[in-house]
Amino acid sequence: MPEKKSHKKLIIVGIIVILIAALLVAGVLYSRDTAFAYTEETVRRQTIETWYSFTGNVEPMDSQRVVSTMNLSVKNFHVKEGDKVRAGDILFDLDDRAIQSNIEQITASLEIAKINYESAQGLNKDQQTIQVNNNLASAKLSHTNALNAYETVNTTFERMRALYEADAISRADFDSAQNSLHSAKSGLDSAELALSAAQKAYDNLNATISQSIRIAGEQLNQAQASYDSIMRQKNDLSVKAEVSGEVVEVFVTENETLIMGSRILDIIDYDNLKISIRVDEYDLPAVRLGKDVQVRINALELDVPGVVESVAREAIPLANISYFPASITIASDETIRVGLSAEVKILNQQSTDTVAVSMKAMNFDEENSPYVLLKDAQGKPAVTYVTVGINDANTVEILEGLREGDVVLLPRVGIRDMRTAFRSRVGQ
Repeated sequence: MPEKKSHKKLIIVGIIVILIAALLVAGVLYSRDTAFAYTEETVRRQTIETWYSFTGNVEPMDSQRVVSTMNLSVKNFHVKEGDKVRAGDILFDLDDRAIQSNIEQITASLEIAKINYESAQGLNKDQQTIQVNNNLASAKLSHTNALNAYETVNTTFERMRALYEADAISRADFDSAQNSLHSAKSGLDSAELALSAAQKAYDNLNATISQSIRIAGEQLNQAQASYDSIMRQKNDLSVKAEVSGEVVEVFVTENETLIMGSRILDIIDYDNLKISIRVDEYDLPAVRLGKDVQVRINALELDVPGVVESVAREAIPLANISYFPASITIASDETIRVGLSAEVKILNQQSTDTVAVSMKAMNFDEENSPYVLLKDAQGKPAVTYVTVGINDANTVEILEGLREGDVVLLPRVGIRDMRTAFRSRVGQ
């Protein structure tokens, strides 16, 4: 029996020792310096920036695709692939043999058209026109004379009729006056018919002459246009570069037969490059003409400055969002190649020399109000609410609640969970 009692006492003592040890460990966890559970961060002044990010590809600012505008072959090239050219430099000459034959034919046609036009204008002075004009003048004079004669005879007839009615003249005298009137009227009618015919002949001739002049004028204009066109082609036989750049590829050979639209060569300006991006409607206010940007050429791990050169005035709708094409000019660099992908970053917000802490120091209560932990007078964590400004996902601006030099507490990773788990195991 004494042995059993002694054994029980040992068990009880052991349990008491274990409990005391557990209490000691718990006391350590609850009473140790906060340095065990927290790290410290000193509040300091920093510059915080937020950026818009866009992706695009490198493209040339200028390029020229030279195609054939005539059915002429290239007589000789002045450049080859890889040559650098400036705008206005002669690239090649076209074969002028076919065009020279056309020039001779068109020049002859133009001379004939000029002669025809001068002849048409001279119709107003030819014998036929003069005769028609004379006939019309004669018909007008004859009509005037006939009208005057009719009016004179008619006056005489009216006087003779009055005398006859008064029995002052004989019937024979009255009939003679009446016959004279009929004769004068017949002469007037004939003169009017002759005048009408002469006027019609005059009008028809003038209409014919006007039509001849118009047709000859149209033919002259067409001949002149053909001549001007062929002369422009002659002047265009030496084809010049419209942009400065490098001849990247030549597609034809000298004396090769070409048709209109045939691709002859390409010029690309590699010294002046741009990045083409698409800006959605919500980011558009940040992309202003002339604004400085940062460009990252991903494959080269190269950063170059850029400037917003253009923003389209019309959007391209895509998936219920409107996108505006924009161009970013970049600084020249020998390593940059057309087609490389690039990231364009445009500054959104910036706060310089501002009080800031890391985002890891931020906590939020149930109402989503931000706060940080500071040491109180006993060295324990104390909640301090703050007003925040912009953040870049790593650092946050503090507008109110902290000052430069303040020390905030950041819970060590996992400490809070360890303490919670230990309290559960010891029944607390």
